[in-house]
This record gives sequence, C-alpha cells and structure tokens, in this order.
Amino acid sequence: QHRVHGEISLSLFRRPAMSAAEAQKLLAHAESLMEQCEFETAHKFLLRALRIEPENPVILEALGEVVMELGDVANAIVYFKRSVEISPHEGSFARYMYLGQTAEGEDAFQYFGAGVEVMSAALAAAIAARASADEIGEIRLALARAYTAMAELYMTDACEAPNAESECERLLGLAMEADPDGFEPLQALASFRISQCRNDDALAALQQSFTIWGALAPDSPRWPSSDFRVAGARLLIELQQLALAVEQLEALIADDDSLVEPWYLLALCTAEMGDVPAAAEAFQRARFVLQASGVEDPHLEDDINQRLATIAEALAATGESLDDYAPLPEDIVEDIDFGGGAEGGGDDECCCCDDDDDDD
Repeated sequence: QHRVHGEISLSLFRRPAMSAAEAQKLLAHAESLMEQCEFETAHKFLLRALRIEPENPVILEALGEVVMELGDVANAIVYFKRSVEISPHEGSFARYMYLGQTAEGEDAFQYFGAGVEVMSAALAAAIAARASADEIGEIRLALARAYTAMAELYMTDACEAPNAESECERLLGLAMEADPDGFEPLQALASFRISQCRNDDALAALQQSFTIWGALAPDSPRWPSSDFRVAGARLLIELQQLALAVEQLEALIADDDSLVEPWYLLALCTAEMGDVPAAAEAFQRARFVLQASGVEDPHLEDDINQRLATIAEALAATGESLDDYAPLPEDIVEDIDFGGGAEGGGDDECCCCDDDDDDD
C-alpha cells in the first residue's frame, strides 16, 4: 500500500507505456459496472485506468464515488479533492456536493461555495450557448441543491451564527430562483419556517413540494428518494398533520415496504390518532422489518416493544390481542427485498490501496 502523509500516492500509479485510449476504455467499462452496482469490480478497473492517467479528474471522481459506495469515506475524500484540484471544471458538480456533505463547519461552506461558482458559470455558459432544456435543467437542479445544502447548514451546524436566519432565508431564495420547479428547496423552506414558528407557511411550502414531485412519474430521475419522503412525513408530524403524514407514509410503503422508519412513523401516527388496530399492525411490521434486515438498533426495538405492550393492554380490554393484527410473515417475506450489499464497505483494509497484483 502506497501512501504519502496518510493519503494515496497517486504518482505511483503511472504506466506511460499504455495509452490514454486504453484508460478511457477502462473508465467506460468501470462506469458500466457502477450502473450495475458492481462496485468492487469497478474499483479494480478504475485503479488500472488511474495507473495510466494518474491526473485524470474524471477517473479520480469515479474512484471517489466507488470507494464511497464501498464505505471508505476517507479515501473517497482524497480522490474528490484531487479531482477538484486538478480541474475545478472538468468533472461533475457532484464532487463539490460530496466534499461539502462530508466536511464540517467553514470547510463545508467553502466546498459548497466553490461548487456554486462553478455551477453558476456553467449555467451562464449553457444559456449563452442555447443548450438544450434538459442540460440547463440539470445545472439548475445541481445549483439549487448546493444552495439548499448551504441553507441547511445554517439550520444545523451553523445555527448559532449571528446571521444564520438571514443567510438561510437568502440561500433558500437563491435555490428557488435557480430551480423554480424544484421541490427540494420547498421542503427545506418548510423546515426553516417551523424553526421560525410559522407553521402555516411551513405547511403551505410542504404541500407545494408534495404537489410538484407528486406530478412526476415514479421512474423520473427527479423522483425523490425514500429518505427525502420520510423527512417530509416527519415535518408533517411535527406540524400535527397526522392524516397527511399517514397518506404520505402509506404511499411510500406501497413503493418500498423494506424500510423500518416509514412503518415506525406510520405506527406512531395511527396510535396518536387512536387507531389501535392499525398501530398494532404497523408496529409489528416495523419490528419484523428491523429484525429481518439484520440491523441492530436496541433502542428502537425496545421502544417498539414497549409501545406494543401498551397496545396489547388496550386490546386485551376489548377481548382482542396483538395476534389478531399480526402480519403474516410469508406475506411480508415474499414482498420485501432487504438487499445484500449493505455491508460491502465493512472491510478494515483500505480499498483504495489494494495491491491489485492480478493487473500486472
């Protein structure tokens, strides 16, 4: 394993005898493997490409993405930083987002800010060149996400800054200006309005966000992630809009019932609404999914068990039991796909610095 001051010694990858064209072939093959989630194999091809072109920012960025997927955040940051240093403009905007999201404090602001500068210049150039609507839209989306991420920093890590509230307002305004049809800044705005105790405005922003993404086709590249949808449901719960939260959570579960949090939140909502049978089923489903997924979360499991014990007492008073509302395991197991790659990044060995002897 070759390192310089704790980082990867990229210069040791050089193989001048091989051509740049060969590096591009290796990169293209690795990108195809990445689309199939074959990250370990893609990693090997990218290391070979890097030996040929050790200062290719696109190869470095791809390596960063792969090792990030493999759970090696530290070396992913090394690759992303080197990619940006070599060429701030050649490569995707995602590099800046990765670096901003993995950094803290002022460093995070600097990475997001640098990304905003690059994206703004790219947007101006694309508009001047009369680029396609799709190309311009992609840049607007990336720019809006960067502004939103910076605003969210002022709601979390930098919330004690003297100008936190005004900066958050300004950045969310810029995000919505960059991408007028964007739903992500609106959900962030809803969270911000809650922090300002402006709950009516928060609900209006949240409903507008739901309306925008709800009009998309589920196979749209802009369709929101499960995490984003769960966050939206949590905001509804915070606003005491339990019926709307249940509606959102049931829709999410219909799309993917292998996630613990939607089941748990659904159970909390239905319990709060007094629907004991629905809560009994949802809490039991949450426990089943948690146990079947192999994820250890004793605190959550204890909480679910305690809540189920309370529900069992309420059911017993009416002559019923939890078993009357227990989901049939075969019904769940047939439908739930828990995946198999979640532990792929657990190796202690640095995946960026494999000897990769089979390439020689």
